[in-house]
Amino acid sequence: DEDRVLDLPALTAGRSRADRIAVFLALLELFKLGAIDLEQADGGPVEVSLRGTLAAAAEVLSLLDANLEADARALDGADGDADASPVARVPAEVGS
Repeated sequence: DEDRVLDLPALTAGRSRADRIAVFLALLELFKLGAIDLEQADGGPVEVSLRGTLAAAAEVLSLLDANLEADARALDGADGDADASPVARVPAEVGS
């Protein structure tokens, strides 16, 4: 479905450089888990195809934002859970 394909510029729009890097790294982890597919056609933007249900995809995007917020708090020293893996927080049905 076209409604389940996002591009990297859309996912990173309006974010700081550090957040854009964090989004990219999180996407690589999700790719390794099989939760998403990544494609790039002849110099175009990287396209992210979400697997699983739309509800699971929405949860992944929500978790991505939550992880970025948690990482920002950890960098500021306000969060003691800085070592928690964001991969562990991806819902199991995402790669289904």
